[in-house]
Amino acid sequence: MASADDKNVIEVHVEGNEFVDIQLRPLPPAADILSVLTSETDLKYFVRLAILYYKQHRPDEYDQFLAECANRRADREQTRQALLLVQAIDAINKSTDVAVPDALRRRLLADAEAKVKEAERIDGAYLPLWLVRGTLFLEQDAFDKAEVQFQFVLNKTRDNVPALYGMAMAFTRRSEWKKGLRFWQRTLRIISSDPNVPLTLQTTVRMAIGVCFARLGLVQEARTAYLRVLDLDPAHATAHAYLSSLCLNEMRTPDCPNSERRELQAMGINFAQKAYRAMKDKGETNALVLTRMVDLLFLEGRYDDVPVLIERAMTATRDPLLLAELHYYHGRHFHRLGDYDRAHDHYTKALSYQPDMVLVRFPLAQIHSHRSENSQAIEHLDQIREKVRPRTKTRQMLDAAGKAFATGPGTSLGDDYDTLKLLGFLHARLAESPVLTSATMPTREYQEARERQRQLYSRAEELFKLLMTFQSADPDESGSRDIHAMVMYARLLERSPTATMDHFGWALQLYKSAEALLVRDQGENAVPHELLNNMGVLNQVLHKHKLPEDLASKKDHGDRLELAEKLYALAYQRVRESTTLPAETKDAHETTLRYNTARLKELQGNEHDAEILYQRILRQHPAYVDAQLRLGVIAQQRGHLEEAAKHFQQALDVAPTSVDAHILLGVLQLTQNQTRAARRLFGKVLTDIDKFDIVSLLQLGNIWLLGPKPDLETRDRNLTEAYKLFDKVLQLDPRNPWAANGLAIAMREKGWADEALRTFEQVRESDDNVACFAVNYAHMLAEVGQYKRAIPLYEKALERFFEGKNVDLLMSAAKAYYMLGKNTKSAEMHLAALKLLQRALHIFPKDFLLWFNLAIVLQDHTSVLSTERLDKVTVEQMRAAVALAELAIRNLNWLAKRETQQYDQAIAAQRAAHIKNLKERLEKRIEELIFTQEDRKKRLDDMIRRKEADERQARLAEEMQLREQSQQMESVLRNYERVNARIQEDMHEWDSIRARALAPPPKSSRGSRRGGDGEGGSSSARGRGGNRGRDDGDGFLVNDSEYEGDGGASGASESEPSDLEGDDGEDGGARRGKKAGKARKRSTRPSKSGSVSGDDGAGAGGNGARSAKRRKLKKRGDRAGASQPLSREFIEDSDQELAEAEGE
Repeated sequence: MASADDKNVIEVHVEGNEFVDIQLRPLPPAADILSVLTSETDLKYFVRLAILYYKQHRPDEYDQFLAECANRRADREQTRQALLLVQAIDAINKSTDVAVPDALRRRLLADAEAKVKEAERIDGAYLPLWLVRGTLFLEQDAFDKAEVQFQFVLNKTRDNVPALYGMAMAFTRRSEWKKGLRFWQRTLRIISSDPNVPLTLQTTVRMAIGVCFARLGLVQEARTAYLRVLDLDPAHATAHAYLSSLCLNEMRTPDCPNSERRELQAMGINFAQKAYRAMKDKGETNALVLTRMVDLLFLEGRYDDVPVLIERAMTATRDPLLLAELHYYHGRHFHRLGDYDRAHDHYTKALSYQPDMVLVRFPLAQIHSHRSENSQAIEHLDQIREKVRPRTKTRQMLDAAGKAFATGPGTSLGDDYDTLKLLGFLHARLAESPVLTSATMPTREYQEARERQRQLYSRAEELFKLLMTFQSADPDESGSRDIHAMVMYARLLERSPTATMDHFGWALQLYKSAEALLVRDQGENAVPHELLNNMGVLNQVLHKHKLPEDLASKKDHGDRLELAEKLYALAYQRVRESTTLPAETKDAHETTLRYNTARLKELQGNEHDAEILYQRILRQHPAYVDAQLRLGVIAQQRGHLEEAAKHFQQALDVAPTSVDAHILLGVLQLTQNQTRAARRLFGKVLTDIDKFDIVSLLQLGNIWLLGPKPDLETRDRNLTEAYKLFDKVLQLDPRNPWAANGLAIAMREKGWADEALRTFEQVRESDDNVACFAVNYAHMLAEVGQYKRAIPLYEKALERFFEGKNVDLLMSAAKAYYMLGKNTKSAEMHLAALKLLQRALHIFPKDFLLWFNLAIVLQDHTSVLSTERLDKVTVEQMRAAVALAELAIRNLNWLAKRETQQYDQAIAAQRAAHIKNLKERLEKRIEELIFTQEDRKKRLDDMIRRKEADERQARLAEEMQLREQSQQMESVLRNYERVNARIQEDMHEWDSIRARALAPPPKSSRGSRRGGDGEGGSSSARGRGGNRGRDDGDGFLVNDSEYEGDGGASGASESEPSDLEGDDGEDGGARRGKKAGKARKRSTRPSKSGSVSGDDGAGAGGNGARSAKRRKLKKRGDRAGASQPLSREFIEDSDQELAEAEGE
């Protein structure tokens, strides 16, 4: 017997006490084991052996044991339950075989469900039961129920691998990639640590992880997972296929550079080829590998083998994602062959397998567009944009994190440029389709149809704007380089119901850009004649409109007409020289170009040549209604009304339902005052042809609005009818300015001035390029008395629309000036009105009403000046007014003699007499003004003379004062020069005196004895009046008298030596003091030379005093002799005076 610890051997009871050891790895043939086992062998051994055969991929022997199990009865309920679950799993596995028909598959799943229910009755808490039941729910696509089963098992055993595997499968098949990834990773952590786990389970789990990463856009992580699978199993065909899918999907991203795109394509092809070789080596049929090979064949342009591979792949899989992709490729195959019906069927099947598949919706939209099923095509394209936008946002977020973007196999996003382009084309096509009407169609339904049409135009314009600014790594995928997109956008702008001149200008720019691209890439001859014709038409339409480029180049209107003529001629030449156009198409294009040239001739004023071209068209194509109508318009402009009516009637004979012919004939009848006939024509259009025709409704409204109003009742009825018609037009077209204009006129006629004014203002703001809108608004402003606002509108409309030559508008503007001048008593306003009336008379000089209005303006002008204050007018103005008054009198006398219904002749005569009185008053005022001005002039002259005399006297006084000041300055300068010269002399003399004073005295015995006697000797010497000095110890010789005298000498100033007394006695001291005082008085007396300063010690007077003092000192020094020095007082004073003189 085998050991109980040996896991590779099981011990099976045969009968009695006999046991048999069975080797598990590998198991012996089933027949050998069954021959040994007896009827006494327990059923559990048969079940266990069946499971082991299944795990070792031996299905035939597995089936033998299951069949044997079915013939045996279980000794225990648990064993019977295990057998039921094994049988259920067997049925589930057989149902997954792609070769099993659907009916058999359903029967197998039903049998498995029955086995599970029977096992559930035995023990509902048995965990394998929950696992099998969850697997059954997965195959039945009941993912929520499967999740509940597996979660129950995980709550009991957290790391149960089958339960984790089942949960991951449930989330993955439900496209909840994040949750599925979490469970796959948990499963991998458990099985990677178990060496007994089969390799196939490890690779399967890792492949599932890679798929989740790819679906989440984490392409690098997905690539790592797939490469790890190849490390474990280098011949893993599915891993190679997924790697090929990653490379090809990344290659198809819009922002992939061309260099990387080539490298990724080569890698994708290499992985696909390896996957196909691995599949062939194993001898199996892998649907994913075959799908990648189909993608590779489409990429390389080898389409012959595509159907065969698709059929093989479809028979090898039940995966809805792969089936959807295979049907997509099958649809592409038939789409390429032009079999749109079969392609549509396969595309539809692909959507049934995968409703979120983006790739299949674009070719479906193309097929619907080919079938003119535009709404269905737009629906598919809108769903593409809804799906792509959030995924594109995810891609941008991942790119910002440094990661590339990719999707799962076969679901490349591609580029959104084609989607935008097709969407714009479909919206333009729907918008351009006419709204079909009928006599019984309700107005509301027509309004909704027109509103849908406007919305389609608006959305188409938005889409083309996005297309023009589209950015892509591919330079060819750009609206600014796509000629087809430019032409479509330009046509859309031309035909928009809200098109303005700016729209036409943008369309012309798009055509020019397309032409430039064609010339650059293919040469000038590559520009098609259709493009040249469209450019010519737009130049013709814009010949009066200034575009920004015209303002920059300062082009005039004639330049565009000349350019249009050249474009038509070139296009006509291209058509004539074409050898590829069918004869019928060629003739049609020639006729169109000939008609456009004729319209151009009309604009150029060459009506004769235009008429010749129209007649030539009618000879070749008598049913060409437009040419017949243009001949009628030309005849009407020439005043040949009968000829015009004939042309219009001929057009109606050829095309009885032509709305344009009815309208032109009706307008002609209105000009002939055939109102009733015109009303019948417009009514016929509304009842028999198009009940919603806007022009006919407007014309009928105008007839009621402008028709005769003999009484108040008729007037109210007509205005009410006009109001209803204009209101109906606004219901059909809320943005129609003509209807709003007519409605405002009706309001004005009814007396609703405020409402009419607001409506006129809105109409003008809606379209400033229509003359009557601006004129009517100005009329309404003038009517409510807002002349200052009305006048600029009149003048602008005159110059912009009528080149200043519209008589009615000139008269209206003149009236506004006249009323403004009358209200403000302004003669200038009257003169402005006079100028406008004179311009009108230059155009129509025989219009009596203009002459009458001119006379009225002259009368009011004369009246204003006759009452104007004299100080605010001039004689010239008054005389000019007299001259104008004489002109008005002559005009009124002349008008009073004319018989006309435009004015009352008696009133003209009365006004002439009144102006005559005003003229006489003006003449008297002129005399008063002349007298007043002469008196004023005389007084003014007197004032001027007095002022000039005063100014002259003041000027003389000023000059005299300046002369005196100049003389004084010259005297001061001369005195200063004299004083300066004396100071220089004194300085030289002082230098010599100081030099002598500093020299040592000669020695004498007598002097020595006298000096040595002491105090007594000094007294006797001073008593004898001696003036000998002594050395004060500092090197200066000083006079003894400075230090002797009365006690009051100590308080005297150094500048007052007269207060010092010597020993000569009282008389002698007094005499000396008196002389010194006189000297000081003379020195301090002001100089007679005219000092400009009042200070005693400054200016010329001070210098003179110091000079006198020095002269006195000099005399005293001379009397004292050379041996007698100066006193210290005079030395110091002289130094100070000298320093002051030098400073001055």
